Amino acid sequence: MQLSDAMRVMRNDVAIRFRLLVRTAGSPPAVKTFRPPRARVSVERVLRRQGYRDLDRVRPAIRRAAEYAARLSEELHDPLACYRRFAIDSCRADGRLELCGGTVLRCEAFPKYLGWCSDAVLFVITAGRRIDEKIVEYAESSAGLLEALLLETSASLALDDSTRHFKRYIAAEGATEARRLGTRMGPGHSYRLESGVRMWPLEDQEALFGAFDGHALPVELLPSWTMLPKLSRSGLFGEGVLPTQQRATN
Repeated sequence: MQLSDAMRVMRNDVAIRFRLLVRTAGSPPAVKTFRPPRARVSVERVLRRQGYRDLDRVRPAIRRAAEYAARLSEELHDPLACYRRFAIDSCRADGRLELCGGTVLRCEAFPKYLGWCSDAVLFVITAGRRIDEKIVEYAESSAGLLEALLLETSASLALDDSTRHFKRYIAAEGATEARRLGTRMGPGHSYRLESGVRMWPLEDQEALFGAFDGHALPVELLPSWTMLPKLSRSGLFGEGVLPTQQRATN
């Protein structure tokens, strides 16, 4: 990239940051919602997720159950995401991430994955309560264990699709020529560093949910730091202008 191009990219990014600051001056960042489209889950995806490689050899009873689970997951899937975009005050070498407004998160992998970012988009996303309730209903029936397993698999695939839609949406919301979203990160997940694998502690869920300042969310945080509905995710995306070397390889 030529120097003039780099200066133009920098000016564009500064202009966007300035507009965001003007829009939110004197007030905390807005909590926004996004409702992804209903997912389409194929029986082939369900069976492959369950480890079936040769789909022609799947027993008819299993295929019928998987087909029903895929259709039911599409019917019950009710995805919703809530998110909030924060400026990053600092991302320290020890993994302490400080956001504008006072939220502090800690993960030793943050410097690698967020060190280039100027903002963080905190989010929760869920497949909805109806799927959870149906899975529990099946699981509590001794004759419904297979149905519960396949429905949970189908719902997980639907949530994968919803999360991808959500990422594309927030990427477009803050997009410029060089401004990008980083890797999705979440409490309880592990990340590879040169020094080994490091986990973002699950107890950071409390700080992440606290960053929404009591706004009504479609996901409830339990005392164990797990979530209800069970088929939900939380985390963040870093956002900013990629360093020139990283842009060249993306």
